[in-house]
Amino acid sequence: MSSIQRGFARLGFQKNIDRLLEEAHSKAGLAKTLAAKDLIVLGVAGIIGAGIFVLIGQGIAKAGVGVIPAFVVAAAICAVAGFAYAELAAAIPASGSAYAYIYTAMGELPGWMVAWALILEYAVGAIAVAIGWRNNLLALINQFKDSDPTTDLFSNPDKPWLYWFTHSPLESVTTASGTVLHGILNVPSILIVLFCTLLLIRGTKESAKFTFVLVIIKVAILILAIIGGFLAFNASNFSDPLPHYAKPDGSQYDATGFFGAVQAVFAAAAIMFFAYIGFDSVSTTAEETREPKKDLPRGILGSLAITTILYVLAAFALSSAAHWTTFVGDSVAATNARGEPFGYVFEQNGFLQFNGFGFGALLVRIGALIGTTSVLLVLILGGVRVFFNMSRDGLLPGWMSTVSSRGSPAKTTLLYGGFTMAFAGLLTLGAAVDLVNIGTLFAFFMVILAVWIFRVRRPDIERPFTMALWAIKGRDGRPLVPFLSILGMLGVVALVFSLDKFTLLASVTWAGLGLLVYAFYGVRNSKEAHHRHVAASEEEADPFTNGRPAGTTRDE
Repeated sequence: MSSIQRGFARLGFQKNIDRLLEEAHSKAGLAKTLAAKDLIVLGVAGIIGAGIFVLIGQGIAKAGVGVIPAFVVAAAICAVAGFAYAELAAAIPASGSAYAYIYTAMGELPGWMVAWALILEYAVGAIAVAIGWRNNLLALINQFKDSDPTTDLFSNPDKPWLYWFTHSPLESVTTASGTVLHGILNVPSILIVLFCTLLLIRGTKESAKFTFVLVIIKVAILILAIIGGFLAFNASNFSDPLPHYAKPDGSQYDATGFFGAVQAVFAAAAIMFFAYIGFDSVSTTAEETREPKKDLPRGILGSLAITTILYVLAAFALSSAAHWTTFVGDSVAATNARGEPFGYVFEQNGFLQFNGFGFGALLVRIGALIGTTSVLLVLILGGVRVFFNMSRDGLLPGWMSTVSSRGSPAKTTLLYGGFTMAFAGLLTLGAAVDLVNIGTLFAFFMVILAVWIFRVRRPDIERPFTMALWAIKGRDGRPLVPFLSILGMLGVVALVFSLDKFTLLASVTWAGLGLLVYAFYGVRNSKEAHHRHVAASEEEADPFTNGRPAGTTRDE
């Protein structure tokens, strides 16, 4: 076999599942401390956060009341992916999430590309959540200044430094006087990422306990936000329900009419898809789960079901309490409304207001801060576990898979947190969310596909949980045409093409960079390739000895 043939062959090497499970149960593995309750908590913690407390305002600006079906569309696609994750997580209970599944089911190169997409998802997702956390912190501070959410202490042209060091260099705002302020560095987002990184270094179990408290508080406050939205119900918001306005570049945005409404719903779903990101990070803790074959499906599907119900109720409540025009424009008021919609609307409507102070808005803002903090913990945790697993496979440097005395990969956590901090201070929320979504959509597409391929390739593997494929089966019982998988993948593709061109270009660039890293490091250091290729090549004759073992003479 030529070197070129060998090179292509190793790209399709599937990870040996027996060795993978052996690594997961080895003494050098991560500490097994998590039960089903912990996984559901981590799932809900990872899902409820910036998506519902912050991005829903951008969703309403795109689709008006169409944000309600947009949540349903995103939930349906996530449900298919959730079932796929649950089956693979139960069958392949190893750390690494989609990366480990794709590597095992489809091969090394597809696994690498999914891992590279997950690194983008978790890192930029943490960045986006940190920016959302900043939005709610500034709104909370502003509320103690006055009860008018259309003004902003941090957008004062007389004290521009307040805006400079709370916003990224890519952010700007137009004040009432017409002055345009530009940011320099988002310091609050950097500090919250630092806090979460240091907490995760202490260990996963400690983080899970802290996260449980945060989840209870933020779910209670989200329910309060839903109640407050329904109490502010205004039927007039459903007349002229779909957005139509002039964009800053002069072009028209029109979501009216059947085709305009469908496009707007999918555009909003592509944004609100971010609100569901987090349930997949449950699967990254498979190696730290006591009974992964039972607890992982419960954690993934349970957290997804709980949050879907809350999200649809929240979308209906907010879109009925505020008209879409509230969230459109570049004024301080519109910027604040998009930045933390529930708090803005409640302060405007006087929800739970006593002596001129909006306690309803205060509670929602506190809940948003708590929610985004717990999401940050889960996203950083997920990204670190992907790095950990890739390192253990030899595709990244070995020090990334070292474990501290507390049973956590402290060095990798510090590296990942530092990277996230650097970009959290520089990026905008919109750009970060789009990049997260496309990375996640690619991973979901591959996971849904992997379920079908893995069933065909390895029907012998025990599957404690199985996803319904609605498939046409062959004579041997293997699924030939899996209709549910195909529908899920088509839904993912539809959301991908609802994203803007810059996001598509950036994702292709990121993928190209990943291929370069794989070509120059991963291919050379892959442990799977070593087990298959190097061991086999050692048995071959040395080409310089005409087939004789190396070190012998012609006479021997």
